[in-house]
Amino acid sequence: MKSFINTRMLCKQLKKDTSIIWKREGSTHYITNRQYMVKNDVLPIDVMTTLFGRFLRIPEDGETLQMIHGEVKSVDKEFGFTALFRPDQAVIEGVATSYVKELDREQARMLKFNDQFAMVNNDYFGLSDEKRQVFATSENLLTPLYFANKQLLILPYRTTKTVDPIDEIIQNFGI
Repeated sequence: MKSFINTRMLCKQLKKDTSIIWKREGSTHYITNRQYMVKNDVLPIDVMTTLFGRFLRIPEDGETLQMIHGEVKSVDKEFGFTALFRPDQAVIEGVATSYVKELDREQARMLKFNDQFAMVNNDYFGLSDEKRQVFATSENLLTPLYFANKQLLILPYRTTKTVDPIDEIIQNFGI
């Protein structure tokens, strides 16, 4: 299966992340920082090299490695990668807009699902080579969203107010 993950951006993100969990099941690799998750059946060599540089080893089949602030350990507890990563249930299609909203210290990419909007970290959005399509598992847009031909899962920002970029555009440009 062709990978729709931008490996250059993934390597850059993996170097920035202070917490990474890496699980290998056969030839399938799951990589997460608990805000995004990548599932790849064949791990590209540049990503493997970056992960090896961080973990200093490759997980055995069925093993999960966890790195928190540079400390690496093999963990026994199940992180539920397969329970969380369910792209077959992501059937509600949306589109990524070109609108980027400034948050405290980050930028959020606006996504549109019919008449609803959701926001995800723009750096994580950059991990996808497929920039337009996005899928959700339910009408509740606080659930994980899928990108990159459903190989990338990103948790959306949780907000207490309704996100409507049209109102903000009108305010900023006086339309």
